[in-house]
Amino acid sequence: MIAAAVALPAASAGAAAVAATAAPFTTPLPISPGPSSAATVTATTSTPGVDTQPPTAPGPPSVSNLNPTGFTVSWGAATDNVGVAGYLVTISLIDSGTTNTVTVTSGLSHTVTGMQPGTRFSVGVAAFDAAGNKSAGVAHPVIYTLPTASPTTSVPSPCAVTYAVTGQWPGGFQAEVTVRNEGTTPFSAWTVTWTYANGQQVTQLWNASHTQSGATVTARNIAWNGSIAAGQSRTFGFLGSWAGANAVPTATCAGA
Repeated sequence: MIAAAVALPAASAGAAAVAATAAPFTTPLPISPGPSSAATVTATTSTPGVDTQPPTAPGPPSVSNLNPTGFTVSWGAATDNVGVAGYLVTISLIDSGTTNTVTVTSGLSHTVTGMQPGTRFSVGVAAFDAAGNKSAGVAHPVIYTLPTASPTTSVPSPCAVTYAVTGQWPGGFQAEVTVRNEGTTPFSAWTVTWTYANGQQVTQLWNASHTQSGATVTARNIAWNGSIAAGQSRTFGFLGSWAGANAVPTATCAGA
């Protein structure tokens, strides 16, 4: 096979000029860094915003459960853009001019104890958040007075009892106990109790039933002598043992 020669067209004059003037392909030179100040990058760190907004004022306080030594104060909840951390409850003592502040971190009430009967006081409350911002205080305009403790009145028992040693010998003794109804209504049953100071023991008892636990003796009526009319009495006796001393105890009784 004979290859035919193919004639290429001649390059134009303009193309030839470009070819003659084009620079040969070379690897680009590395770029030198500029001044060090131009290459420095400064990193910045953002700081979270500080909470400066106080909570709203809580609901007005109210007082309940007044008693001779204290009371309970309650209030409405406050709100905060981050969160309410607690409440400051103020108790102003009117007569002394002093104010006590209590921090409450849970709930919407606080019970105050240990005050003196008859104390005059007023209350207030403010809210605070974790950043220490404090709301406006809300005071209750009422001045409260704790009630005075009622005096305890001792009511004499209508049941009276006497304990008497009627005989004594070395190591033993005999005693008699009288139960008297000093009320206006009859007894249908009665109980007598006393406690020995010297280790005495009841060894035999009649006209009543009894138990002894350590130094304490309890005697009760039996079926036929439980009834005692007003102004009347019943008597029972017993034998006992003693060693060293036989002091007479103080006995008490109760009628029903």
